[in-house]
Amino acid sequence: MRTLPVVLLALSLASCREPVNPKDTDAPQDDSGPVTTTSDADGDGWDAPADCDDADPTVYPGANEYCDDVDNNCNGLVDDDASDAPTWYGDADRDGFGGDQFVVAQCDAPDGYAADGGDCNDLDPASYPNAEEVCDGSDNDCDGDIDELTCDDNNVCTQDSCQGSNGCKHDNKASPCDADGSLCTKDDTCADGKCKPGKLLGCDDGNDCTKDKCDAKKGCVSTTQSGTPCNADDNPCTAGDSCKEGACQVGGKKPCASGDFCIKGKCNIQTGKCGYTPLVAVPCNDGNACTI
Repeated sequence: MRTLPVVLLALSLASCREPVNPKDTDAPQDDSGPVTTTSDADGDGWDAPADCDDADPTVYPGANEYCDDVDNNCNGLVDDDASDAPTWYGDADRDGFGGDQFVVAQCDAPDGYAADGGDCNDLDPASYPNAEEVCDGSDNDCDGDIDELTCDDNNVCTQDSCQGSNGCKHDNKASPCDADGSLCTKDDTCADGKCKPGKLLGCDDGNDCTKDKCDAKKGCVSTTQSGTPCNADDNPCTAGDSCKEGACQVGGKKPCASGDFCIKGKCNIQTGKCGYTPLVAVPCNDGNACTI
C-alpha cells in the first residue's frame, strides 16, 4: 500500500504554509474554539462581566452600597445594607416618634416606622418628645418627669398641685406677695387666694433739711434742701437756724435787749421768751451831763 508516502506529503505541505498575521482581517480565522475577552472600561480595577456596570467606576464587586437605586456592589440587589441608610424607629401609636425597641436601617421607611425616636410610651399618641405636658399621671413630653408645671395658674397666692387623673388642685396660701409692683407699699399679703396691698411706706427720715418722697420703682428718695428754717439744737433761745446742703446749721442768740441800760433782758431757755429784770445800784448813763 502507498498510504505512508501520502501522509508524509500532506504533513510536509502543511508545514510550508505562510504564517497568519492576527491583525490581518483578511486572513482566514480559526473558529475551532471559544474566545474569552476582558476589559475595564471605567478603570475601577474590575473587568466585565464581573463588573456589573463597567461604565461607572463606583460600581464593582465589594464596593460600598449606597441609597442611590444602584447595585453598587454587583451582588444582584439594589440598596441592600447601604452604608448611608438612615435609621427608622418602630412607631406603634403613629405619633411621628418611634420607640427604641424596634430599630432598622434601610433606605426607604418601612410601614409603621418613623425617622425620629425617643418615644417614651409608644402606645400613647399623646406622649412623645417635646409634647405638651398635661396633668394626667403620664410623662407626656418624655423628659423623665411626670406632670411637672402642668397646674400653674400664675397666681402667687395659690399652691398648685397635680392629682394625676383627678386633675389640678389649687390651695389658697397666706404668704407675702407683691400686689401692685410698687415699692411704696409694704406687707402685701395673700388672702383668700388674692394678693392684697399693705400699708403705704413712710419715707420721712426725720431730717428737716431733706425733702422726702416715695418712688414706686426706687422706694424712698430724699432731696437735700438749703435756706429753709430748721431746728439745729432744740434751743428756743437761738434764732435763725437754717438748712445748708441737707444739714441744719445753728443760728445766733435770740435778741432780748430792752433798750434800757437799767433793765437786763434774758431769754428763758424753757419758754424761749425774753424776761426783763431791773438793775439796782449799777452805774448807768442817761445821756444827761447834768445828772450824776
